[in-house]
Amino acid sequence: MLDLQKQKPVISTREQQKTLEQQKLTTQEAADLLNVPEPYLLKLLEDGDLPFKLVGLHRRINLEDLLKYKEKRDKKRHELLTELTQLSEEYGLYDCD
Repeated sequence: MLDLQKQKPVISTREQQKTLEQQKLTTQEAADLLNVPEPYLLKLLEDGDLPFKLVGLHRRINLEDLLKYKEKRDKKRHELLTELTQLSEEYGLYDCD
């Protein structure tokens, strides 16, 4: 017998995308997600590194834009750490044994 109460509703990829695009975050929520102080996030917004919309006097950040920024930032960090590790090994500053 099939237990219908345990089944989760099926959401299409298109509906998931629409939900992601529509989800707006406050600056504090976005800062928390990036694990940075809110003033640092505000600087990212002011410098144009992260798009936002004004709702009245409040800034709102699209969740999809924030996740794209986070992925790009994390990829760059990984590349730089890999390069730093390689340089450290070349100069004998890092022992990988």
